[in-house]
Amino acid sequence: MKNTRRRKILKIGVTGGIGSGKSELCRLFEAEGIPVFYADTVAKTLVKSSSEIQARIRRVFGSTSIGKKGRLNRTKLAEVVFADRGMREKLNAIVHPHVLRAFRDFVRRNLSENTSPFLIAEAALIFESRMNEKLDYVIVIGAPEDVRIRRVQRRDAISREDVKRRITSQMAVGKKLARADFVVENDGTVADLKKAVDFFINLFRFMS
Repeated sequence: MKNTRRRKILKIGVTGGIGSGKSELCRLFEAEGIPVFYADTVAKTLVKSSSEIQARIRRVFGSTSIGKKGRLNRTKLAEVVFADRGMREKLNAIVHPHVLRAFRDFVRRNLSENTSPFLIAEAALIFESRMNEKLDYVIVIGAPEDVRIRRVQRRDAISREDVKRRITSQMAVGKKLARADFVVENDGTVADLKKAVDFFINLFRFMS
């Protein structure tokens, strides 16, 4: 008799504060053949491609918030959302439902097309958007604040004060750590981070 039992796949979240190394950790997973859903990248693509999202952002943030070809005016929006929690929540409320739908589609595709026993969802706002409710486990990656600040300054070419303002706008790291199922301290080398990835791959394969 044919086995019609539906295959399960573990859904693992990866989050952390700005500059903590979320994307680097996820790229190491991806290099080992683990499917990764990059929520922030998906959000940018959705904003660029969805006239509905663009229209709602323009209504809330003004006509100059969306530039040519649907590109977000990130400088203008950053000035608003990093300074005003209410406006930040309004932006998230516009975009996040679409991201969650895209994640559901990603899970369905991997259930039918991929043999990996688990997949990764990388997102800065896993807890804030309640995406964690759709996941089996959440890994929080952390690093000392000075290390995070230097990383973001190098990456984005912005001032230390601007980085600290972005850090302040996010959920406190302590709160994320308290809600984590697993914690990775990213204050060492890439080789150290790779050891953590190898550990999790073995663990989640065993658990699946």
